[in-house]
Amino acid sequence: MEMGPALRSLLPCIDEPSYKATWASSYLVAVVCGHFAYISSISNSGTLVRMVSWAGMEKYGDFTLPIFFLYLSILVMLVMQWKIGA
Repeated sequence: MEMGPALRSLLPCIDEPSYKATWASSYLVAVVCGHFAYISSISNSGTLVRMVSWAGMEKYGDFTLPIFFLYLSILVMLVMQWKIGA
């Protein structure tokens, strides 16, 4: 099934090599329908993080979000230490 023309109406699809790295990979994008809620917070490095759940279940994110920030800080430390992506 060819989804190219339909996908271009949802996401920017620019077929120019100089623009290839400006858009995040499409596997990081979720399109959902339903009754969802989220909680969000900003990490020490300034990254906005949102935890999405079904409406009424966002209270469980109060446990999950701090643990994610711990993993995020460890990941940032390792990236800086090993100079990944430089």
